[in-house]
Amino acid sequence: MADKIGAVKGDLVSIPMIQSPFSRGSIDNNHIERLMRPWAMGRKAWLFAGSELAGQRAAVVMSLVQSAKLHGHDPWAYLKDVLERLLAHPNSRIEELLPHRWNTAG
Repeated sequence: MADKIGAVKGDLVSIPMIQSPFSRGSIDNNHIERLMRPWAMGRKAWLFAGSELAGQRAAVVMSLVQSAKLHGHDPWAYLKDVLERLLAHPNSRIEELLPHRWNTAG
């Protein structure tokens, strides 16, 4: 059994893309953990959303906020602009208000 484990370890080390992260020392995942913190902190609070529908609505808003952040937008400015434009915006072009296509020019 030990010889099989040694053979597998030898094969893994010989692959360059697997070898490079280990050759630098430790792997840092603090960036990912910081991104996950708001979700972990809110987990208990979301139990008290009021109803299943309220929880679904909160999930939609949180998804929009996170998508806006991922696309480099200020979430507050994005949501404020979209909510102000929503009533006058044609339904056939609603995808223009999604974070990956949004621009402030309107």
